[in-house]
Amino acid sequence: MQFRRFLPALFVPLICLGTSIVRLSLEQTVSQAEWIVEGHVVRNWCDWDNGHRFIWTHTEIAVRNRWKGSSTSTITVSEPGGTVNGMAMDVGGMVRYSPGEHVVLFLYRTPIGLIRTVGLSQGKLRVDSGQRVHAVTPDSLLVQPQGAIARGHSITELESTPLSTARDRVLALQESRK
Repeated sequence: MQFRRFLPALFVPLICLGTSIVRLSLEQTVSQAEWIVEGHVVRNWCDWDNGHRFIWTHTEIAVRNRWKGSSTSTITVSEPGGTVNGMAMDVGGMVRYSPGEHVVLFLYRTPIGLIRTVGLSQGKLRVDSGQRVHAVTPDSLLVQPQGAIARGHSITELESTPLSTARDRVLALQESRK
């Protein structure tokens, strides 16, 4: 009998481990991005913010093609979380990058000047060796706000499409907004 009273408490930690990300349409992702670039991940490093309160993982991207916005040959993307001197900060749902990865990124600048990925991990498409794009956010993590009506197309519609087709689709969306 005592065990049944505490049984629900055993599952609370499992429920709290999940992260929900507000679903953005492809149109919203393109619209919110200041830059859309295709490139390769060069390197990552972690560091504290200026106030020594938060750890950020910084990732250098070698830009191969610019689909939106102006860019230089490299761009540094910063996402919260990482490890510095044995101190770790983990933020669920954050996008992560691996050196050597071929990616398409939808990026924006924060009010404090950092460049981040639009819609957390929704703003990253991985490009495979066959030049096909893949969403990195599992659909199970995406939620529609209560009462909101889904508008536009899901970025997951680009799943397994050729890179050139994804580029054409993104460029067409930009043209339609002009």
